[in-house]
Amino acid sequence: MTIMFRATIFAILTALGYVLTSSSAHAQDTNLPSGFTSWSNYDTASYMVSTLNLVRLENGEQLPLVLIQNYGVTRYAVWQDLYTGTYVIQFKRATGVNAGMVVNRLGWQSPTSYSRLTDALGMIRSQPPVERHFRTHPKQLLGSLAAERPL
Repeated sequence: MTIMFRATIFAILTALGYVLTSSSAHAQDTNLPSGFTSWSNYDTASYMVSTLNLVRLENGEQLPLVLIQNYGVTRYAVWQDLYTGTYVIQFKRATGVNAGMVVNRLGWQSPTSYSRLTDALGMIRSQPPVERHFRTHPKQLLGSLAAERPL
C-alpha cells in the first residue's frame, strides 16, 4: 500500500469516527427533559426540588403536599444566583402565577422561607442578605419541574 492510500483510509476513518461520535452525543442531548439546556442544570434543579421534602410544617405535613393540595402548585421553577450559588425555588400554579418561593444553597440543612406564603406556613425566614443578593445579582433559570406528591 502506498502512503497516499494509507493517508486517505486514515482520513476517511477519522472523519467517520467524528461523525458517529458527534451524532451520538447529539442524540444524548435530545433526551434532556424539556426546558433544560444541560444534564448538570437538570440534576441541580432536581436536587433542589427534592430538598422541599425535608420541610415539615408545624402540623407535621410535608411542604410539597400542602403546596399541591391547598395552593394549586403544579410546577417548581429553579433559579440560580450566579454570584453566591444560592438557589430560589418558585412554586408555580397552572396559570403560571407564582404562589411563593423558598431559598436554598448546597450544604444547607433545608430550604428557608422567601415569601409571604412560606412565612405563613411557619417556615424559618431566610436571612436579609440572602434575599437582597437574589434581588440584585444576575440569575439563571435552571429549569422547571412538575410538582409531584411526595412518597
